[in-house]
Amino acid sequence: MTGLWRSVLLPHRGRIALALSAAAVSAGIGLLTPYLVKVAIDDGIVAGDLDVLDTVALVYLLAVAVRFTANRVHGVVLASTAHAVLADLRVRVFGHLQGVALGDEGGGDPGTGVGQRLARVVNDVNSLGKALTESASTLVVSGVTLLGAATTLAVLDWRLAAATLVVVPVLVLLGARHQKASGPAWRGLRAAESTTTATTREVFATARTAQAFGREDEAAALVRSALDAENRAERRTVRLSATFFPAVELAGALVTAVVLGLGGGLVLAGDLEVGVLVAFTLYQRALFGPVMGVSDVFDTLQAARAGAERLRETLATAETTPAPADPVPLTPGPHPVRMRAVGFGYTPDRPVLRGVDLTVPAGTSVALVGPTGAGKSTIAKLALRLHDPDHGSVHIGSMDLRQVDPRSLRRTIGYVPQDFPCSPERSRTTSPTA
Repeated sequence: MTGLWRSVLLPHRGRIALALSAAAVSAGIGLLTPYLVKVAIDDGIVAGDLDVLDTVALVYLLAVAVRFTANRVHGVVLASTAHAVLADLRVRVFGHLQGVALGDEGGGDPGTGVGQRLARVVNDVNSLGKALTESASTLVVSGVTLLGAATTLAVLDWRLAAATLVVVPVLVLLGARHQKASGPAWRGLRAAESTTTATTREVFATARTAQAFGREDEAAALVRSALDAENRAERRTVRLSATFFPAVELAGALVTAVVLGLGGGLVLAGDLEVGVLVAFTLYQRALFGPVMGVSDVFDTLQAARAGAERLRETLATAETTPAPADPVPLTPGPHPVRMRAVGFGYTPDRPVLRGVDLTVPAGTSVALVGPTGAGKSTIAKLALRLHDPDHGSVHIGSMDLRQVDPRSLRRTIGYVPQDFPCSPERSRTTSPTA
């Protein structure tokens, strides 16, 4: 997905950089406030200096105002940019699917039906959107906060800093194990969600047939099975999170207790100022907060990675009717339509048409009559070049359809399928003169 992300993100790189810079500024100001508390306690309250307190209060208010502005810029710019990026990505995926045969047409690979494609366009792109709007900012803020807090802890008191860093190897081990287990879990959940969407869509689409043959219970069982599988996959991710995040929180609480005990003893012995201990505990909270945030990002990124893999598979699917290298526009008609020795099947082992020869003179009307499955709709789709014949050729006028500009062809031919959800709004969209 690297190439795909690059193509959709590059047009918005300026706004993305602005949003992430604003997030970094907000994180930096957040690191300033504990130090202001230290100065207020040690140099203001303990020393009895009101001027210091007034100055610290003024600087604190200014910092809060700047942070508010930075957070607003970050939120507004990133949200609007993310929506634009996801819209571009959806258009790109949908545009690619326009040239890909769907399994619902009577053939194709399993999992390539309309329901599965809908799940890719909606669910998988949504998972990428969450990663873009939440994970990028969290990583920037967490990185700035972790680096700044760790550095400040070492500067304030190396003894307390050493006590705090003892827990780092434990956190690293917990994070590695969680990431290893959550990857397969989130990929399974994404697949289960897509299956539920596809199954529900396909059951609703065939509801009348199921009612006609009294198969409602079987249809309900299909949906129930898909929902049960999604529920099991969801519970797996929940169990992983419910184990990992409380463990990180417990580690942070234990370290805080150690620091308070050790720091309190140093304060009573006169080896540490009260303000330094208070500031240290605040910075320690700032240190463990990003650890929790980055850990949460792991789950979001795993979900996005699973969605990205599925989108990559979709975009790698070859187009059924690729545009010619040098498309020729169709001249104004009317034109005759000719099929010569046409053979076609939605799957290689089940041909629908064999050796079809058909000529429709220009300006005439022809009705194709035959039983269901005889290939009437297939001939119409071949005339529109929704598919290419496996054998033979289809001509409009003197031109092979494989040489004609697809847009020029489809502006010339009108096609109304037998099952078409027609509304006045859609009619006006399809034909401005309707």
